[in-house]
Amino acid sequence: MIFKIDKGLINILVLSWGFMFTFSSFQTMSNTQKNLLDAVEKDKPHFTGDGYVSLAIVFVVFGMALFFSPMYGTLISTKLSLFLGALCNLVFTVIFFWPERTLLYVGSAIQGVGNALMWVSSGRALTENSKPATISRNAGIFWATFQLSLVTGNLFVYFTFTGKSFDETTRKTILVTLTVLSTIGCSIFIGFKVPPIVPPIVEPAEKNFKVEDEKINDCSLSSAWLRMKNAALLVFTKNMMLLSIPFLYTGLIIAFYTGVYTSVVGFTVKLGDIRKRLVNLTGVAIGIGAAVGATFSGSMAPKLKICSNSLILVFGFSAQIVCFIITYLNFPNNAPFEDTEDIGVIAPMPVLAIVGGFFLGFGDSCINIQIYNTLGTIYKEDIAPAFAFFCFCQSITVTLSFISSNYIGLHIQLIIFIIVGILGIGCFIFVNLRNMPIHDDTTTAEKYIEKNSSKV
Repeated sequence: MIFKIDKGLINILVLSWGFMFTFSSFQTMSNTQKNLLDAVEKDKPHFTGDGYVSLAIVFVVFGMALFFSPMYGTLISTKLSLFLGALCNLVFTVIFFWPERTLLYVGSAIQGVGNALMWVSSGRALTENSKPATISRNAGIFWATFQLSLVTGNLFVYFTFTGKSFDETTRKTILVTLTVLSTIGCSIFIGFKVPPIVPPIVEPAEKNFKVEDEKINDCSLSSAWLRMKNAALLVFTKNMMLLSIPFLYTGLIIAFYTGVYTSVVGFTVKLGDIRKRLVNLTGVAIGIGAAVGATFSGSMAPKLKICSNSLILVFGFSAQIVCFIITYLNFPNNAPFEDTEDIGVIAPMPVLAIVGGFFLGFGDSCINIQIYNTLGTIYKEDIAPAFAFFCFCQSITVTLSFISSNYIGLHIQLIIFIIVGILGIGCFIFVNLRNMPIHDDTTTAEKYIEKNSSKV
C-alpha cells in the first residue's frame, strides 16, 4: 500500500513547531521582562530600561512594518520571511545578555520587524497549504501548537527559579535557555517547502480581473506597489472597517496576557514569597488554556455541532469575562506599576491567578481562530493585506496598552476590555452573518469594492 504524504499538512506542522520554539523564547521573555528588568535595575542602578516601553516599541515597529507587508510579501518567499523573522527574535533574545537601555530598545525594534515578517507569513502559509475542508483544522493545529510556547519556556523558568528574585545567575540561565529555543525555531523553518497548489475557497474572478491577477503575480517592484495599493483599498471596505473593532480587542488582550497580567501577579506582595515564580506558572496556565481553546474551537467544535464562528467567539469572550472578574477580585488596582502591599476585593490567592490565566488563554484562542477562519474564507485571494491589517490593528492597541499600563490602573483597564470586547463581538457577528453564507467576496480589492458598492 502506498501512502500519499499530505505536503500541505507537513508545512502546517513545520510552521506550527517553528512558531512554538521561536515564541517560547519571545513570549516567555515578554511575561518575565518587566520583573526581570526591575531586578537588573536594582543590581545596576545606571540601567533605566523599562519592560513595558520595550514591548511597546516591539509592537509599534510591528505595526509600521505591516504597512509594507504587501511589498515584501511579493518580493520575499514565505519560507525566507519566516526564517528572517525567527532570526530577528534570536537577536532580540541575545541582547538581554548585555542590559543597556539603547541596545534594549534597538533590539525591541528588530523584534518588531521580525514579528511582522512571521505573522503575515503565517497567514499566507495557512491559506496556501489549506483546502476549504481543512482551513479550520489547520488553523486549530497552528494555534494550539503555537500556544504551547507559553508552556515550554515559562515552565522551565518556573523550575529554574529557586529564589525570591531574578538574581544574576538565574537571569543568565534563563537567557541561555531562551536563546537555544530561538535557535531551534530558526532551524525548523529551513524545512518549510514550496506549498502545494490547492483549490481556491472562492471562485475565480471575471476575465478582466484575471488580467489584473497576472500583473501582480510576478516579483517585481511594480507588482509589489500594486499589491500595496490594493491593500489600502481593501482597508476602507465596510467589512474591514467593522472587523477592525474585534481586531483592536484582540490587541488589548495580547498586551494583557503578554506583559500586564503576569506583571500584576509578580508585583502583588500579598501572594507571598512564591509570587515571582508564580509569574511563569501563570504564563503556563495561559498557554494551557490557549491550547485547550484552540483544540476546542479548531477541531472539537465541528464534532460538537458548534459550527457557528459567532457562537464560538461569544463563548471565548465569556471565558475572558470570567478572567476579568477574577482579576478584579484578586488583585489591587495599582498592581501593574510596582510592588504593592495593597489587596483587591479579597485577599490575593495564587490559585485564582492561575485559573484566571487559563480562562484568558482559552478565550484568546477561541476568538483568534474564528478570525483566522473568517479572513481565510472571505479573503482567500487577498489574505496578505487582510491579515496585515488584522495584525496592524492589534499592534495599535498593544502599543497603547503597554504605554498606558504605566499610568492607568488595573480596574480601568478591565472596564475598557469589556466595552471594546462587546462592540467587537457585535461587529464580528454582523460581518459573519453578512458574508459567510454566500462565500462571495474578493479576489482583488477592486473586485470587492465593485461587488459591494451598493452596500458600502
